[in-house]
Amino acid sequence: MKFKPAPLWKEAPFIRYLIPFATGITCQWNRPFPIRIILYSILAALALFVVVNGSHLYRRFYWYCMSAASIYVLFFLLACLLVFLGDIRNDKNWIGYKNAKNAVLLVRVRDPPLEKTVSYRVTTNIEGIILNDSVKAASGTITLSIEKDSSLPVRAGNLLCIATKLRPIADFPNSTGFSYRKYCALMNTYHQAYLQNGQYLVLDSETVRGFSRLFSYTREKTLAVLRTYIEGKKEAGLAEALLIGYKNDLDKELVRSYSNTGVVHIIAISGLHVGLIYYVLLVLLKPFSLLRYFNWLRPLVLLSGLWSFSLLAGSSPSVLRSALMFSVIVLGNSINRRSSIYNSLAVSAFLLLCFHPLWLFDAGFQLSYMAVLSLVIFMKPIYNLVCVRNKLLDIIWKLAAVTLSAQVLTIPLCLYYFQQFPNWFLVSNMVAVPLSTLILMGMLVLCVVSFFPILPVFTGRIVTFLIRLMNDFIIHIERMPLTVTGEIGISFYQLIILFLFIALVERWRRKRYAAY
Repeated sequence: MKFKPAPLWKEAPFIRYLIPFATGITCQWNRPFPIRIILYSILAALALFVVVNGSHLYRRFYWYCMSAASIYVLFFLLACLLVFLGDIRNDKNWIGYKNAKNAVLLVRVRDPPLEKTVSYRVTTNIEGIILNDSVKAASGTITLSIEKDSSLPVRAGNLLCIATKLRPIADFPNSTGFSYRKYCALMNTYHQAYLQNGQYLVLDSETVRGFSRLFSYTREKTLAVLRTYIEGKKEAGLAEALLIGYKNDLDKELVRSYSNTGVVHIIAISGLHVGLIYYVLLVLLKPFSLLRYFNWLRPLVLLSGLWSFSLLAGSSPSVLRSALMFSVIVLGNSINRRSSIYNSLAVSAFLLLCFHPLWLFDAGFQLSYMAVLSLVIFMKPIYNLVCVRNKLLDIIWKLAAVTLSAQVLTIPLCLYYFQQFPNWFLVSNMVAVPLSTLILMGMLVLCVVSFFPILPVFTGRIVTFLIRLMNDFIIHIERMPLTVTGEIGISFYQLIILFLFIALVERWRRKRYAAY
């Protein structure tokens, strides 16, 4: 009996809506439509959909295609509308339209200050502009570089009064491939300023409130635990990045070593961390499976735990994507339905892009989805290439297959964005991924036992030893010859050709498999 896989558009129907949605984001960002055309087009598409589906003509094939086309057009226009509404330049009060050369601005600190070599970097939202002794409405985001002092009296949530000249954000000198200006534009940030002592004034000490205050407090307590029981500055900095995504204390040389060996994804909070949290929660909830009300309690606890960790870790695109994916799995299992992983990916991508459409152009967002897709598509074929009967060797080969499969769709993007390729990525990932998993579990245990007198000291020493072991291994791999192959960047069209080639090879493989 021949095996014939179901077409992708039937296995994952939401992909049909994600494609026009992503196309609309791309078109609106590069060649924006006026808001009137977008709104009139939405009304016309809605009218066509209602007329076709509200009459007997819907049963005819031609009108059925018209109905489907109207849905795709609506998703395309919805994306255009979201991009228009999310673009700060379409706000009449945007600071770029104000004469702010010698004005005084009122800004609200959005994130905790990031310490640099000679300054602190702070992201702020503009709340007003003082012109002619009166406060006028203004909007926008500014990246401030505040001169370093003995202590910085600025925290997230503070309202600042600043008097300085705004400068447009420029690209880093001698940058290849990566454009800092375009990256900031995706975050709706177009201006920056440098503040010396005396050029700013803290008007209030208001900090974040509600859930934000709770997560901020929990984040600070977690950082305090890690800094207390993890020995060594490098080790503590890596622990903070691994557990909650706090990267202010990361050693730059260590980050370079992780990047050159192809394991920098370990430092960034990603699906690996969220998946581990999901597994830990499942283990903790297993003893309660016999309870009467466990069927509705289990998904509630799982969802609460996943999203609490996501917010605690900074709500980066990779974390939100992973949390959404696992949330879809939890909800599907709770109603006894197993949805396709492709459909889950499409739904999570759509929801994330509705929240922030310009994440579509973010390198981290793209790499995150390509890594998961690559694992789903190529993991089993690569693993089945070699039959290993020894259990220990089978585990090693399975880990190698995971590492190799994740690279298939991410290598083209890495070449396009970073113009380099880590040659020893297979060896480094096979050791670093299991070690980082043990380290993450150890840090979770450390946070739990931190309230006891002796246990956190012992646990902290074990975690410190594991972190040093992983750091030493990565540094040793980096010192090996031919660690990185550089200056192999590709153009956008070459990137598309590479993806088409991979798709054709996979299509040929599936047809060959279906023939047997």
